[in-house]
Amino acid sequence: MKKVIIVVAHPNENSYNHAIANLAKNLLIKNGYEVIFHDLYKEKFDPIFTSVELNIDYKIPDDILSYCNEIQEADGLIVVHPNWYGQLPAILKGWVDRVFAPNVVHSLPPEGSIITDGLLTSMTAIALVTSDVPLERELRVFKNPLETIWKNCIFGFSEVKDSTFKLITSVFHSSQDEREKWLNEIEELINLKFPTQKNTIKLKD
Repeated sequence: MKKVIIVVAHPNENSYNHAIANLAKNLLIKNGYEVIFHDLYKEKFDPIFTSVELNIDYKIPDDILSYCNEIQEADGLIVVHPNWYGQLPAILKGWVDRVFAPNVVHSLPPEGSIITDGLLTSMTAIALVTSDVPLERELRVFKNPLETIWKNCIFGFSEVKDSTFKLITSVFHSSQDEREKWLNEIEELINLKFPTQKNTIKLKD
């Protein structure tokens, strides 16, 4: 059975981010995937990257290693979060810093080099990001930095096989009809990237 990790980073369990994440979870289960669901705030994930973690012989602690093992074994990753000042929420940035580690998502560079090889070459990944800024302003003024961060700096650096970035704008003042429309679009995207599998359904929390 193929595995997909869902990571949601929003402190309010009643948020639209959680609605998106729950939709993704239910749809993936329906399509026959094993879903590993992480609500980083609920799990109280520690985002602090320490100086010890810079050492080449650093031994990843068990609580972080479990996330690393999941990443290495997963066929897919879906990340859901709000756009906060053009950046990831701090808890999610810390998750990336600590889990997307050397020998987990990329190789160690040869001595005297900074060149690495990505290790997620068989993964399909989607970043679903919400924003309160209108799309025109997001593109014209802020230049949509999170698309570059996810597609080039995180997924691209890890050589993810297939990555998609979807930005949902003007969420705060949106109508119920608009929110339902976006959920339908997300459902279509997930069905495209993670089509139905002929497997036994299983959920792992």
